[in-house]
Amino acid sequence: MELIMEERELSYLERLFHCQIPMEETAELIVPDKCADAEEILDAFGTLLLRETVWEQGILLCKGTVRGVVLFRTVEGRVERLETELPFDLRREWNAEGMEGVLQYRCELCSVDGKILNSRKLLLRVGIICKAELYGRRNHILRDIEEPSENLQLLRGVYPVKLPVDLAEKSFTFTDEPELPELSAPIARLLKVLCQPRVLEQKAAGGKGVFKTELLLHILYADEEDQLHSHDWRLPLSQYVDFPRDIEGGELQTILHVTELDLEPDSSIRSRRLFLRMGLRACTTVYDIREMAVIRDAFCTDGLLEPKWQRWQCRGLLDRQLLSGEARWKDTEDLNSVVDMTVFAAEPELCHSSDLLELRIPLCCNVLYRDKEGQLRGKLLRGISELTLPLHTDGEAVTGRVHTGTPAILSNGGNLELRLPLQLQVDSYGLRELQSLDGGQISPFPITTEKRPSLLLCRTEGEESLWNIAKHHNTSVEAISKANDLTDPILPQGTMLLIPL
Repeated sequence: MELIMEERELSYLERLFHCQIPMEETAELIVPDKCADAEEILDAFGTLLLRETVWEQGILLCKGTVRGVVLFRTVEGRVERLETELPFDLRREWNAEGMEGVLQYRCELCSVDGKILNSRKLLLRVGIICKAELYGRRNHILRDIEEPSENLQLLRGVYPVKLPVDLAEKSFTFTDEPELPELSAPIARLLKVLCQPRVLEQKAAGGKGVFKTELLLHILYADEEDQLHSHDWRLPLSQYVDFPRDIEGGELQTILHVTELDLEPDSSIRSRRLFLRMGLRACTTVYDIREMAVIRDAFCTDGLLEPKWQRWQCRGLLDRQLLSGEARWKDTEDLNSVVDMTVFAAEPELCHSSDLLELRIPLCCNVLYRDKEGQLRGKLLRGISELTLPLHTDGEAVTGRVHTGTPAILSNGGNLELRLPLQLQVDSYGLRELQSLDGGQISPFPITTEKRPSLLLCRTEGEESLWNIAKHHNTSVEAISKANDLTDPILPQGTMLLIPL
């Protein structure tokens, strides 16, 4: 007799593949004739503008532009600015015949530095990293027997797994008119602009993913007397992405990319107001709990069951942690005060150590500072910041964007030390291996003349489960529990039992 089973569909997103694509681009910048000769690089920075990301016919394509800038001091002591556009085209081929899906990606700068080739020519070098994951829709069929006969014994299990269930994207434009405080010096020349979006809150509401963001806008400028000043704004922004189905109760993960960035002072002589126009693209993933209700084991008390099993794996989100740390540099003897600072973080190196995960974050830090004589100088600092967190032994860690705080110069044993706060989100994933009854055949017991007793007396030789004892003797857990007045499914060694047959 064949088992008759009902079907239940479990829908989620399955990661088909993931990759990291590093790239380095360089450009030569020519000092214009109106400028004096370059003497020293003071700062180098950039903004990555993502233009296009597609997955098509087994090819991952990521296109964009890095708007790179070098600040340098001339032999006359004036701070000058050179800007260039560095287009990039990241490609990765994948043997994905018949593989369809949607991309989740994160593309950002991991280093920017400048170098003087000669007094009229500068070199700008940028490092780019693109992390991409391709997800495909998975409809897994789980089978169950809702009302089994008394003779069919089933051991059930329910395993809640947090899985990605949907992805959505949205592009939008943000405009604002930030103003400097009344007592600040007006802007004569805008030297540096950085704007980094950071998601603060996000939630699922019906068929929408809603997120609150702050745009960390930073500028460095020269006033009419050519003195340098900096200012920061935290600009609030709220947006949403639409999903094709209700995602209420889900957990969101939103990645924001900058697609356009324009910031200009107004045309007044003593300008304190700026006009900001920024293009953004949100890539949002919804995670939700999916309960894997499976039949882990089965047997029949009045026949032989030949079970058919299905085995599969699913990758679920275990936890999400926000780590805080600090980067330190000690080779700062000539550093008196920090004028400005730009930090880029490369992809963390992950090292497992017993039940801990160690993250080693390579940092590229461009420091614009004044030395002890008051001279404006530039320094490129590189270093490694180390963070640790507990991680499941079979876990996989995925890191987000590194956020930095306000740098500080502290005296440590008479030596000056530059310290920089860091914050990093780490998602831990794990593979769940599951086995479930997928069908089977029940056949009668072989005919035998041996008499079968109606009751047995036995003693457990070790810690045993009622299920294994019942399965061994072809009886039910309920019958053994009732005959021995038991409530615990696990029995200690040496337990005497009456086994009804």
